[in-house]
Amino acid sequence: MRKGFRVAALATVVAAAVSLVAGYPAHASTFDVIVQTVDQTNGFDFNLMLTGDGSNNLVGASGSITGLGVNSGYSGTVTGFLLPGSPGSGLWNFDNKIYSTAPYFTPSGCCSGILLSFNTTSFGPDNVNLYTDGAGANDYASFMNPGDNYYNPGLLLDLGSVRISEISSSPLPSTWTMLIAAFAGIAFFAYRGARKTANAISV
Repeated sequence: MRKGFRVAALATVVAAAVSLVAGYPAHASTFDVIVQTVDQTNGFDFNLMLTGDGSNNLVGASGSITGLGVNSGYSGTVTGFLLPGSPGSGLWNFDNKIYSTAPYFTPSGCCSGILLSFNTTSFGPDNVNLYTDGAGANDYASFMNPGDNYYNPGLLLDLGSVRISEISSSPLPSTWTMLIAAFAGIAFFAYRGARKTANAISV
């Protein structure tokens, strides 16, 4: 009877562990993203390395931005990204979601895309919002804060120029934590069962 109870308890622990692990985003994927604006006279080229988690949240950003023509002074290195509502995000409206297929950002008329921070060669720190319009038909790059007159709609991105390639995929820390906890539970029950068996034999 007790043996059957231990087996049932072990099966319950394993099932619960598998269920918990399945409920967590499995992997973080890093993508090399190349895109340019439609305007190649006074526009921008982006060469980015973006990492998203299993729920399509941006969790890492690096790379470079090249300004063309009159915008050459805005060339610079991407230093990271900002989360909605975080210090420095100001009046920007964005949801920090990114996707590996079009539309690359959440179609929304109010809060779409990601906000990258970068250091320009001539003008110091700046931000750029990459986002999709409400219809999901066009993507834009906006360098101006919504409080300025130059924010909307930003510079149109050339979707035909988009090149996205996955360069790595690894389990998220939360997934490792759940896996370790699951195996620890299995080992604990196995140890208890073996110890009780040994005690019974010695008696």
